[in-house]
Amino acid sequence: MKKLLLLLISLTLCGCWNYKELNYLSIVSGIALEKSNDEYILGIQIINTQEKNNNFITLKTKGKTVHEALNNISLISSKKVYIGHNKLFIIDEKIAKEGIEQIIDFLMREPESHKQFQVLIAKNKTLNILENIPAKDILLLLEVASKQKGNITKVTYDELLSNIHKVGIEPVIPVIELNDTNKITLIGMSVFKGDKLLGYLNYNESLGFNLIRNNVKKDVISFKCDSNNYGSFEIVTLNTSFSIKIVNDNPFVNIDTIGSLYLSEINCDLDISKNSERKKLMGIINQQMKEIIKNTIETVKNEYNTDIFGFGYYLYQNNYQYWKNNHSNWNNLFKNIAYKINVDLNISKKGSILEPAKEG
Repeated sequence: MKKLLLLLISLTLCGCWNYKELNYLSIVSGIALEKSNDEYILGIQIINTQEKNNNFITLKTKGKTVHEALNNISLISSKKVYIGHNKLFIIDEKIAKEGIEQIIDFLMREPESHKQFQVLIAKNKTLNILENIPAKDILLLLEVASKQKGNITKVTYDELLSNIHKVGIEPVIPVIELNDTNKITLIGMSVFKGDKLLGYLNYNESLGFNLIRNNVKKDVISFKCDSNNYGSFEIVTLNTSFSIKIVNDNPFVNIDTIGSLYLSEINCDLDISKNSERKKLMGIINQQMKEIIKNTIETVKNEYNTDIFGFGYYLYQNNYQYWKNNHSNWNNLFKNIAYKINVDLNISKKGSILEPAKEG
């Protein structure tokens, strides 16, 4: 009984010790990285437990390496920096264009880093983002956008690291922008080859990429239903898969997208309670979705020539002998890859407009 009592007391004391230790730590919630000339400029957002009105502070340092810049925080803060709770890492596009291998390597070796934080590319004002916006708000925006919009997909450090080193697939990272009124916007996906940023996909191209990768959970998409007017639909269910066969020693990709939608707005003179009109309308919608996927593939092939879709990885997994014989020529094969796109979306009865609103 005495031994049990002593054990319980010791556990209580350990808890108090850990609580007191927090007073000597700067808990990092977000990290941003820029580069000026040959020096990294590091910004870390720290959870502020002292002030009620301001729940974070941002510290900035410089260094020839990321590790040196992080270590230099000790020159401006009396507390030990703890990045084990970091949830966000924002990389400036200038660094990303030069290559992020050094950053990735440091984070991989950093024992306190938990490797599940979200990664973003900033097109501008990288450090200003963390100076003005709480990391938790950025993460919430990213979470909501990835569920509600088809052009955004979250990417963790672990996923980024995997796609940099995995054969037959190249990385993508979502992109954030800060405007002149200090408001942030997620604008789509960035395109990489290895560890280097090549460029950006626009809204429809980001949507097309996520359609091919089966990342789209929900979105509201407008379409032209006659020469002057538009309608819109919301995705209810969606599933995309692709397969690759070899034709005349060249890969041929079959992409199949199936799902259901409900029509949320129709501003055209159509009576979709009629089967013929409804069929015509779905033909328009399916063709538009097919064009979005096609234009994305063509942009990625011709402008960037980098396999962000994972066609090569599919061959590596499913036709290893072909991949083994042709992987050294994959850039050329990918640039000239042939494909067929099948889209079969249908109207879900639940929530759909089956008749246009009538006056009177």
